[in-house]
This record gives sequence, structure tokens and C-alpha cells, in this order.
Amino acid sequence: MTIFRSVLSKQAGFYLLFHLIVAVAYLVIVSIISYFHFILKHDFSIIEDWIFNHYWKIISLSKILGITTIISLLKIQSNERTPVKSFFKETTVRVEKEIYGLIVFFFILIAIFSDFTYIADNRSSISRFFSSFTGTYVFYMSDIVVLTFINKIYPYTSQGKWIEFFSLFIFSLIYYLSNKGLFLFAKNIDVTVIYHCLILSVLSRWKQLNWSRPSTFCLLFICPFSSLIGLDPLWGQDYVPFTFSTPNAPLLYPTVILLAISYLYLPLSRGH
Repeated sequence: MTIFRSVLSKQAGFYLLFHLIVAVAYLVIVSIISYFHFILKHDFSIIEDWIFNHYWKIISLSKILGITTIISLLKIQSNERTPVKSFFKETTVRVEKEIYGLIVFFFILIAIFSDFTYIADNRSSISRFFSSFTGTYVFYMSDIVVLTFINKIYPYTSQGKWIEFFSLFIFSLIYYLSNKGLFLFAKNIDVTVIYHCLILSVLSRWKQLNWSRPSTFCLLFICPFSSLIGLDPLWGQDYVPFTFSTPNAPLLYPTVILLAISYLYLPLSRGH
């Protein structure tokens, strides 16, 4: 038990350090931007508008600086000669049909239980769609890659799998609280972010440690919905052509996540 707790504490420590690095990078970038705006004698409203319009670029850069720095620190803890190359070689896997089936399942549920509305005077554009799509991918997958890399450096034994599963909830909560507290201009960092992080974390542990499966789910489901119907964590529904509403969403989302986990893991348990 002490060993398991030690692994969890090390993983949590490095994950919190990652978010601290992201926070420092973000504050430095915003400070530099604000400094040059002040030199030009711009009002606060102009500065806020500029930051908001370029928010995805700022946050993506902060996340990339964070993941680069934390992986450089984690490399020191590895016994391998080329830990980054080894990581991507071992965690790049073939995406099975079950993952695509899960994506279709999510699409069907959204279509059945949601009401979609086209926004006639929307402010969407190709550039904003691209910024939202790529930004959303970096927003989620940077953390998933970091957590997967940490798990490879500090793995659980087979007896500690239940603690590993419990840690997914802890890290998803840390993910939500950190992003919610740091990115104050964001309009849509709500409980949905926790659910997305949780399902991506589960996919990163399914069958074996990997980043390919959550990446596929993020690219084919989370990113398109963020950019098209307003699930964008930062811009919300400001720059999307469609909006949607889901009755009983607080009950629906946890139920869907539970069904998704059951869909993935019940066949595995029967196989054993």
C-alpha cells in the first residue's frame, strides 16, 4: 500500500508541476502582450479583446512549453537512453474498431438527446474553426500525453490497478480546477471538461498504455463538436455556426461515460 501511495504521490507531484509550469508560461506570455499594448497606450478593453481573440494561440503555446519542460524533467528519472523515442514507439498503437464504435455511439446519443439550432448571424470563420479545433486538441491531449508519460516512468503494479483507476478521477479534477482557475477569460470550462478528460484518460489506459486511442477520440469527436456546436472550452458559442441544448445534461453525461467505460472493459473482464 505504501508503494502504491508513493507512486500516486510522484505522479500527482509531476502533474501538478506541469500545471505550475503552464501557469508561469501563460502569465509571462500575457504579461508581455499587455506590456506592448500599454506602450501603444491601448485601453484595457482593447487588450482584453485582443487576448480573447488570440486565446487559443496563447494557451496552446503555454501548454506546449509546459509539456516540453516537464518531459525534459521526467527524462532525467528514466533509465532508458532515449525515453521520448521509446515512449512514442511503445504507446503508438493501432486504433481498434471498438474506439470507432464508441465515437459513433457518442454521436448517436448527442443526435438523439440534443436540439440543434443554426445561428443565422454567427461569427464563425475558417480561421476560427481551425484555431478552435487545433486549440481544443492541444488543450486536452497535452495533459493526456503528460499523464501517460508520467505513468510510464512511474508505473503501477498489477496489484495497484484499482488505485490507478481511482487516480484518473483525481487527475481529471486537478485538470478542471487548474484550467478553470488559470484561464479566466475562458467562457466554457465547466464540468463537461472533467468528463472529456476522464474518458480520454480511460482510453489512454485501455488494454495498454497509449496515446493513440484518446488522440483518435479527441480528433473525431471532441474537436469537431467544440468547433461546430459550442463545446469550445474557451470561446464557448461565440464563433460557432450551430448551438445545441441537452435536457437533463447533468444526468446524461455521467451516464454516457459509465456506459462507455462498461462498453470498453466488460468484454476484457469476460475474456479473463
